[in-house]
Amino acid sequence: MNEYLTAVLNVAFNYNISYEIFNYLNDETPSAALPEERRIAINANWFKPNQLPFVVAHEIAHVINDDDGYLSFHANNKLKTEASANKTAIEILLHEYHRRNDDMPNYVQFMHDFEIPNDLEDCVKSAILDEYDCDYM
Repeated sequence: MNEYLTAVLNVAFNYNISYEIFNYLNDETPSAALPEERRIAINANWFKPNQLPFVVAHEIAHVINDDDGYLSFHANNKLKTEASANKTAIEILLHEYHRRNDDMPNYVQFMHDFEIPNDLEDCVKSAILDEYDCDYM
């Protein structure tokens, strides 16, 4: 999982997004983004360590998407800003996955590996089809 976290942090670097990693926060303190300042704060003690690459990609997505305000990690797909950040985060992770694997991932395994919330299943399926340029799974 660390290789994906490193890859996602490289995405931040490529987009000129600065980040700070905090090792002393409570395990339920969410990571956050300040898109207008092109900065993200990462809680390295997140209670779901395998989800951290998705969480960091989500915060990066807020900056890439030019969202407004201070935004903390919230996987609620009902909010337009969060849904868009989730979609972009999944695309970032899939792109990194594809760079390492020629075979299209099993969406259930992919979601499990990155602890992506179940309500994002359709988003993951759609992103896989787009990333691998195919019509069906």
